[in-house]
Amino acid sequence: MFPYITIFGRQIGLYTICAGIGVFAAGIFACRAIRRFAPNDRDDMLITLVCAAAGVLLGGHLLYAITNWESIGYVLSHLDKITSWEKLWQVLSMIFGGAVFYGGFLGG
Repeated sequence: MFPYITIFGRQIGLYTICAGIGVFAAGIFACRAIRRFAPNDRDDMLITLVCAAAGVLLGGHLLYAITNWESIGYVLSHLDKITSWEKLWQVLSMIFGGAVFYGGFLGG
């Protein structure tokens, strides 16, 4: 399996793409179902979908960081070497740069 796809010179992880497709498909299904069964609750359904999408992305990245605890320990022991915003961004992308399915599942 390819871990990344390059689009316009930027690497995008397949987990993020698949999670987005899943949230989009769930949104289409939910909007069609809410139109049929409870047409007055559209706004509540959209808010629920946005919260679920944020939970999937945040949960997946957070659990990746927790399972990648060695890099967190390394960063905490070398905090004095982070001297610019660019280095801080590199460290954060190293810690939270991946995603784990179970974190997305629990977050959603």
